Amino acid sequence: MGMAASQARLLTLTARLHDVEFEAQTIQNAKLKLADTEDAIYQKYLDALDATQITGKIMNGIETSQVFATFDNLCGGWENMILKNQGILAYGLVNQKTGKLYVDEEMYNAYNEFQGTDSDEFALKQLGYSEDEISAYIRHRDTKGSFYNMPNSSETSAATKIRSVDTSLGDTYSPAKRYFTASVDDQGVTCYKEVTDMGNYLTTNADGSKTFNENATALFVSMDENDTNEATATIVDFSRMRNELISEQGQYYKNTFEMIKNRGECEVLEAEYQNNSEWLTNMVAYGNVGIYTLAEDEAAPRGYKMEMTSTSTNTILSDTAVSSMDNTELKKAEAEYNKELKKINKKDTMYDLELEKLETERSAITTEMDSLRTVIDENIDRTFGTFG
Repeated sequence: MGMAASQARLLTLTARLHDVEFEAQTIQNAKLKLADTEDAIYQKYLDALDATQITGKIMNGIETSQVFATFDNLCGGWENMILKNQGILAYGLVNQKTGKLYVDEEMYNAYNEFQGTDSDEFALKQLGYSEDEISAYIRHRDTKGSFYNMPNSSETSAATKIRSVDTSLGDTYSPAKRYFTASVDDQGVTCYKEVTDMGNYLTTNADGSKTFNENATALFVSMDENDTNEATATIVDFSRMRNELISEQGQYYKNTFEMIKNRGECEVLEAEYQNNSEWLTNMVAYGNVGIYTLAEDEAAPRGYKMEMTSTSTNTILSDTAVSSMDNTELKKAEAEYNKELKKINKKDTMYDLELEKLETERSAITTEMDSLRTVIDENIDRTFGTFG
């Protein structure tokens, strides 16, 4: 090989050697970053072991246990399992930025479609009662439990008769100002019987006033006038309606309605966050969401007040270490750590193979460069020897 060719080859090998060494340095830096990443995911795993989340007490049979608090089990429905403190009717989550109460989409639509201001009316509507039934219940309620007298011809000219609801009498009419109550016949069919002895359905109070017997089935709704100067009586089981209002489902609708009225407006909480305890804990910690309680207060405009509560002041809610609750979250964190560690080890192995290839190439280049230098030196010696 001529001197010029040897020199050119040496320059090429020198450039490639520099490239190889640069690539090797780059891979070494990547390996260092992998080590930092491994430290970070290990710290994340340790943080998961020490992490706390908001929990609440529930009744598990006859015993009390802790569950991670979420929108769903704290305030998201009538199947709410979180226990309540003395005097607390319900819990609500408030968007601290907008001041609005968080609700699910169903409640949001129901509230915005409702035109009234009465929580009983709202709850009864959600429970499936008709406008006539609701109107009758409210009138009955507002008379403090006494029977509501149906109008007669002297009081309402158009309402002179009511249709009999006793199925045994058929499609006949009876004079106005009569009362009926529900009963079940021998075949188990519900029918309505006229009340002949009002004393069986009224309670005489100490002051002589008479009020509705809480154990009785009440009877009347509204007069629906028509062109024939007749009216139809809609019979309502007031006792059943009252019991549904005080049920968990009825109380959920009433309490949520009062909380929305207290906050002025409501907004939908996205479904992905409704059963997410980590989201709730983080949002409360960052001050973006507040946990509020609803309680009765005679001095308040609507008879209810809402106050912000916290895990430090509420005996039902607390900050609990995730690892002490159950191992579900812990296993999740461990699985995530192992997954990331496996990815890091795979990359590290790949980097080692690349380094090994580069080291082999570097060694071959170095050997060839040494040989070329020898050839060049010999050529120089011969050349200068000739002219010496």
